[in-house]
Amino acid sequence: MPCKGMHAIPSGPPEYPEIMTTYVICGEKTAIIDPGPSNSVVDLGFVDTASYVILTHLHIDHVGLVKETMERYKEAKIVMKSGYRKYLTTDEGVRSSTRAPGKSWETW
Repeated sequence: MPCKGMHAIPSGPPEYPEIMTTYVICGEKTAIIDPGPSNSVVDLGFVDTASYVILTHLHIDHVGLVKETMERYKEAKIVMKSGYRKYLTTDEGVRSSTRAPGKSWETW
């Protein structure tokens, strides 16, 4: 059965899953909004295909799971603010984005 409607999925770390939320909007096209941190407990098993992965901003607790999400939903396109791409796709951008949160980088 296809996914329908809007879903708010807990996506925090195992210790505090409810502290973060990933939204999934299902319809003719399906969008996953802010997949969550890399240690997320988010369960997207009900989503067969995704057209978009929408990133509201680049905090690591929102984008840590982007790589895995894109590997699973190969047909999806990333939607984000113009100019953000370098922080996800270049070594220099990734290095600078890891410095911003300081020690919390390892947490997420």
